[in-house]
Amino acid sequence: MIVPAAPALLAAAVLLVGCAGTTPGADSALERGAPVDLDLADITGHAFALSELRGHPVLLVAFATYDEASLLALTTLQAWSSNERRIQILAVAAQPQAKTLLPLHREALGLTIPLAYDPKDAWQNGESDLERVSVIPTYVLLDAQGRVLDRHEGPLEQKPLEEFVASARE
Repeated sequence: MIVPAAPALLAAAVLLVGCAGTTPGADSALERGAPVDLDLADITGHAFALSELRGHPVLLVAFATYDEASLLALTTLQAWSSNERRIQILAVAAQPQAKTLLPLHREALGLTIPLAYDPKDAWQNGESDLERVSVIPTYVLLDAQGRVLDRHEGPLEQKPLEEFVASARE
């Protein structure tokens, strides 16, 4: 018999994952201070480059449709985005079959935040300036010029999310 996880155990696991962070590599975009780019596609399959969003700070969030921590992250982002006007949000699915699953996920959750995927899996595989996605969700905060300001691995609830993006508002 399979017993569902107790809510307290699930909350503890989320908190532990939320405490995870990352230190950028010595030659990472964060260390170099160089603008980063990534080829993406929206849920309709329309291709675009991350560099097209320059001019405003951007919060990228790598997530997966099958992951409970990602569900928490997307729910928090959705609520937070309703009052956020200065920072562009882009949730990027880091998973197989993203093109097929994203429209269904968006509809099932009633999401209005922009969703995209990396058709080449460059970010997920560590083949981009954004460093490899090894934890889902991963948050990357970019300044208006496309430079990495900060990175966080694991879900963020509302208040920690607000603190995380504060540097982009300064």
